[in-house]
Amino acid sequence: MIKILKSNLFFFILLFLVVFIVYGKTINFGITNLDDDTLVTRNIDYLSNIKNIPKLFLTDCYLIKGTQYYRPILSLSFAIETILLKNNLKIYHTTNILLFVLSLISIFIFLSKLKFSESVLKFFILLFAVHPILSSVPVWIPARNDSLLIILFILSLINFINYLNTDKKKYLFSFLFFFSLSLFTKETTIFMTLIYPVLCYCFNIKFTKKQFINILFSVLFIFVVYFFLRYFSVIHTDTKLYITNWLYYLKNILFGFMIYIEKIFYPQYIPVMLYDIKLNILTYTINIIFFVLLIIYTAFSKQEKKKTVLFALLFSLLAFFPTFLTKEYVFLSHRLITGLIGILIILTVIFENLTIKYPKIKKYLVVLFLFVFSLFCFYSFKQSEKYRDSFTYWYNAYKDAPTYYVTPNGLATEYMNIKDFEKAKKLSLEAINLNKNIDNCITYAKILFSIGERELSKQIFYQLLELDKKQSLIYTNLYNIYLFENNIKDSLECAEKAVFYSSSIIDKIPALENLSKIYAISGNYKDSMQILFDLLEYNKKANYYFNISLLFEDLNDYDNSIVYIRKALKIEPDNKDYLNQLKNIESKLLTK
Repeated sequence: MIKILKSNLFFFILLFLVVFIVYGKTINFGITNLDDDTLVTRNIDYLSNIKNIPKLFLTDCYLIKGTQYYRPILSLSFAIETILLKNNLKIYHTTNILLFVLSLISIFIFLSKLKFSESVLKFFILLFAVHPILSSVPVWIPARNDSLLIILFILSLINFINYLNTDKKKYLFSFLFFFSLSLFTKETTIFMTLIYPVLCYCFNIKFTKKQFINILFSVLFIFVVYFFLRYFSVIHTDTKLYITNWLYYLKNILFGFMIYIEKIFYPQYIPVMLYDIKLNILTYTINIIFFVLLIIYTAFSKQEKKKTVLFALLFSLLAFFPTFLTKEYVFLSHRLITGLIGILIILTVIFENLTIKYPKIKKYLVVLFLFVFSLFCFYSFKQSEKYRDSFTYWYNAYKDAPTYYVTPNGLATEYMNIKDFEKAKKLSLEAINLNKNIDNCITYAKILFSIGERELSKQIFYQLLELDKKQSLIYTNLYNIYLFENNIKDSLECAEKAVFYSSSIIDKIPALENLSKIYAISGNYKDSMQILFDLLEYNKKANYYFNISLLFEDLNDYDNSIVYIRKALKIEPDNKDYLNQLKNIESKLLTK
């Protein structure tokens, strides 16, 4: 691997420069409010505390224990960035770009190790580096999970090959290490484990009985640990659903694959989201041509080439397969990065044979490459604009998938944030008509409150409580309504219930902040202060120290008040409110 890195250093630098030129502007982008808010920004207090790192392996990636997505390595990547560099969106976006480049480099190294033509590979790696279908990978923060997966899984494959070829223990340990990281990055690794024996068969990699036993029992042990931790961390999926709804999932797999093939070879338009996929004549035509040509190539190839094509198809199938096993399948193009190896292998072997058989065609292929490469750079540069900020993202998502109830609700929230309540209300009603779930109804009730229809808003929230009395978010919204009305008693009751029913860090911290605030308003200073001390265990925030200082002041304990305002100023030394509080307490101490 070191040899490949050294001999291709110039290409890797070129690859980085190309990606940075096309996507470098996205470093200054905001968030989309699709997963990146719940994965990072709303959990920033929790992620920034180094003591919480072990807990990342005991919850789902949203830190709520309410989904089936067990991805602690993804959460760990955000935690490391947050602990070292605080809540810095530029860092998250920069890391995404770097991981995208590293994923392409790792693919190149792996395929080079399998003796595929490096010169042909370089052209296709550069092409896919700027392919519009992968533009969301370096741009959309949550897409890094797939970049991480492919990097770690490929490193496990490389060390797997090295161990079988050399029988050195260091490669066995390296393989197991990277396999474990890959498994804890994304559930897809469970399916992709089948690639190891397929790799041995298709590329004639020999192994001893001892090596087989070492790998088998080590991997089984890793799986036992993984499923044990997963059992206590996420909700469990009823596997019977996959059996009873097999036809639905089969349609997802077939249609999803066909859309990937179409968009790879004809990326005229890449949707932000694609819901309820409908195939057209273009999709059928491109897929028929591709698979007919692949069958013809395979039929006239030697046995080794047939095995190569088999490996490529199985790799892509196993990598893509889990993405289709969702109750409501939505096509998101970033997932292609996990199965890209299969596509690259097929294209590389076909074009390698073409250039060997017809050497004069090389110059025409180079011209074609330069044309397509330039076109892809332009389209990807434009495509990335769709992820600039949350409003732009949801506007495009709604345009691409208006019948998916998530998109009108998401865009309604964006219009509500900019106080265009008329459009927000219209879109929210669209979302409810598509799916009358709790999230959509909460958005609608919040819009009603914002336009002054508080009684109707309260009525909707209490109707929702009849459906689910354990929704902390409903109590939080009712708390805000009652606080606005200066109804301290009901506001306090809702704040306490919001804390009691909070099942996630996302809900728990703001619920506790609300409860501390209402305790302070109602004169219960000591309980308010105790909550703030508890919140400091999550994160040493300046405003917590500031509020504690205010509470000590209310208790006429000026000595402690000045201690805590100084702690706040250590974190934010230029904050005018904190400086004024310090002067105020110092003057009270002088007149004491």
